[in-house]
Amino acid sequence: MNIFEKLGSELNELGKKSKDMIEIMNLKTEYSQLENEKYIKLAKLGSLVYQTYNTDDFDHQILIKFCKEINELEKQMKKINKNIARMQLQEIICPNCGTRMAPEFIFCSNCGQKLHGENEQDKE
Repeated sequence: MNIFEKLGSELNELGKKSKDMIEIMNLKTEYSQLENEKYIKLAKLGSLVYQTYNTDDFDHQILIKFCKEINELEKQMKKINKNIARMQLQEIICPNCGTRMAPEFIFCSNCGQKLHGENEQDKE
């Protein structure tokens, strides 16, 4: 690989890293917005419970609606956290061509180079 190919490869890799970092920042922003929305709904729910305590006017349907909305927000937040964790996994780099891959890869998806040392099946 000549110097220009190596430079092009490095620039391409830098672009991928930048794109991933931006995506992670966007996911964290989305998570933060959902978290704020959750806290607002929790505050409204608490206020509603307190009002019903003081007035004996208890509407189960409104409470159930708020609880379901909060549960849905929590599901969305959990999904975002999983996506962030997946994107932040340690990558392995092929020693032959420099391609980055997830750690569970055994062979390089670009050049076929074996990425890990011998495993138990290879020893038999």
